[in-house]
Amino acid sequence: MSSLGLPRGRALAVLFLLSWGVFSIFCIKFVPRPFVLIEGVGIVGFAFLSWYFRQTLAFKFALNGVFLLTLALGGELCLNGTLEHFFSAKVALPEVVKAVSVPDGVRSTEDYFRDDSELGVAAKPNMAFRYVRTAGGKVVFDVPVTINQDGLRYDPALKIGSPTRSALFFGDSFTFGLGVADGEVFPVQFEKAMQGRFRAFNLGFQGHGPHQLLRRLEINDEAKFVSDLRPGLAVYLAHPDHLEWAAGRSTWEGAGPRYEFDKNGLLYFEGHFQPLIWVKVKRRLELSALFHWGAQKYAQRSMVKNSREYDLLRFVEIVDASRKIFEKRYRCRFFLILWADRNWPLYDDFAKEAKARNMSWVSVFDMIPEMRSGLSSYTLAFDGHPNARTHKLIGEYLSRYVVSFVEKEGDRAF
Repeated sequence: MSSLGLPRGRALAVLFLLSWGVFSIFCIKFVPRPFVLIEGVGIVGFAFLSWYFRQTLAFKFALNGVFLLTLALGGELCLNGTLEHFFSAKVALPEVVKAVSVPDGVRSTEDYFRDDSELGVAAKPNMAFRYVRTAGGKVVFDVPVTINQDGLRYDPALKIGSPTRSALFFGDSFTFGLGVADGEVFPVQFEKAMQGRFRAFNLGFQGHGPHQLLRRLEINDEAKFVSDLRPGLAVYLAHPDHLEWAAGRSTWEGAGPRYEFDKNGLLYFEGHFQPLIWVKVKRRLELSALFHWGAQKYAQRSMVKNSREYDLLRFVEIVDASRKIFEKRYRCRFFLILWADRNWPLYDDFAKEAKARNMSWVSVFDMIPEMRSGLSSYTLAFDGHPNARTHKLIGEYLSRYVVSFVEKEGDRAF
């Protein structure tokens, strides 16, 4: 008998399982790629137990543990390719990225995402880091990103004049400015073009769609940013993918706000796609490539597949509800930019729905007609995001849009 009052073999098994559990929790919390290490230690432990219990009924249990963990470890290795991926943390400095061959993709030098109980995900406040994109083992771009105390991207080098109005900009990574420097993002370009008359607030963030826009306005979240500068304009840069995101069909949506239609066809806030606590737990579990793969497959099968027309109607209703709140609250203009041309299958349907609701909008291809001849000069290399040139053109277009209304209606228009 052991000191625990259990047969020695049973006490040994309990001690191993408890120790392995504590070790697993530690790895999941602190190790960048923990599950190969967890499964490897588990295989060794169950192999020892199978040897120790080789002449008892517990032998089969221990051997099954070895078999299942070996399968899991093989799955991890197959899905990730090499062991190197499991133990590599994010690149800490751009200089390191430039010096070595690295996997292709976009990475940041800091983790700037935070969970948000209303929006699902948002930016951490008071951050300064760099975006780095690599392709073929070489750096494509390396740009600074600065986030203020309110969690909004801004240009610390921009000298603020004496603005009398503010302009609010909503959207996803196109608005946030993935791949371009702080001073190149189109909200900043708009502020520069307006020569200090407007203060621009960039409320865009990666993965945000119309549902985050509407939720912000419903809870009056924007009020804490604008202070005494009454908004004179809101701009939402939309993308066809936003129809999918508003339906919850994205890999990152998690606890994002969910909007559906009631039996009378009226849009309402239904809560969130997933509880925030489950999103946090799942994020740790998805450090396992095997779990991540399985979760993706399950999500694809379990998602409600509505018609494209239904998704479009929900998208338009969400945007229109946002417009109505903003225009009623601030008595100023709400403007939509659509990152799509007539080759988008739903373009004409969207135009019809927008016209029926008296929404002000324009296609980015009408703002910048030269884009129709080829996107390569207007988007980042190896990427679909707008480059600095496009951001500047959008900002200048919006400034002309504002000026045109001021000339027609006077400054009261804004």
